[in-house]
Amino acid sequence: MKRLLIIGILMMPFLIQAQTFTIKSSFALSKWTGDGLDIDHENRTGFSFGLYYGTSLTDNLILNFGSRYISNGTIQRFSESLDVFNVSFHDLLVVKTSNLDIPILAQYMLNDRVYLLAGPYASFLLSEETTFTYTECIDSFCTGEKEKLDFDDVLESNSIGVELGIGAMVRKGLLIEINYLKELSSVIDQDDPVQNQSLMFTLGYSF
Repeated sequence: MKRLLIIGILMMPFLIQAQTFTIKSSFALSKWTGDGLDIDHENRTGFSFGLYYGTSLTDNLILNFGSRYISNGTIQRFSESLDVFNVSFHDLLVVKTSNLDIPILAQYMLNDRVYLLAGPYASFLLSEETTFTYTECIDSFCTGEKEKLDFDDVLESNSIGVELGIGAMVRKGLLIEINYLKELSSVIDQDDPVQNQSLMFTLGYSF
């Protein structure tokens, strides 16, 4: 017992040195893709922030466990024109979602600064806000209406995905990353899958 205690005390500095905490904040571009969509969607801007715990497995490999809040969603536009009467119709659907992601990422150091990221994540829906705007225009005169839709029964409450990224240590503690997120399960409860994908530009600080 004493030997184990002595070994633990001697190894403690190395264990502490091999552990890091990182705070990350991101600008995100997200949209829905998949066979379940009749119209291609556009990116919606959002943001994320989270806390990560990393532990070194080898000199070049670090395993990161994180908890991340992300605001994402999608935008769908549809327009139709009747040239004979100079009439046009415009539909705009905006879905805003807030999720809690739990990523587990392997970080491989290519050198002292540049690294690659890869791993799965679980995503849990916290809230959603969906609006639909209909506009009808005759020449330059337009009328329309905007209403809120309830997507609570349509959206899945949780999903899984994969994250890939590349990053660099700019200076001691400060890092930048580009991260790509792709959900593997459908975000909508239907036969044809619809997945959320996000591109994030990340700034972080490790300590």
